[in-house]
Amino acid sequence: MKSHCNTSEPSPLTIICILLVGGSIGTWCLMTFFASLILVDWEVGKLLDHYLVAISCSETHRPSEDGWVGGLLCHHIIPIFFLPAFTLFFKYINTNVNPTPSQNQGS
Repeated sequence: MKSHCNTSEPSPLTIICILLVGGSIGTWCLMTFFASLILVDWEVGKLLDHYLVAISCSETHRPSEDGWVGGLLCHHIIPIFFLPAFTLFFKYINTNVNPTPSQNQGS
């Protein structure tokens, strides 16, 4: 029975086109990232602050405000990312890969 799936290798032209498109998108991303870092005098924190303001996760930071206002947002974001990671990590390390003979016997 003939398979409906085409398993032939892609042509060299297809590979070149994919590499050119992927390379141009990657180059554009790197150029915009470094251009934005240049605009904020190479301060990654300031760039992150601009990004959070742009996506409406934070309000504009006024220099007259206390410094803890911007840090307050980070203290809420960090647990959101790390709580699932720690849960999965501890679930992974608590699994018994090779149970000991005493665990296989009845109690």
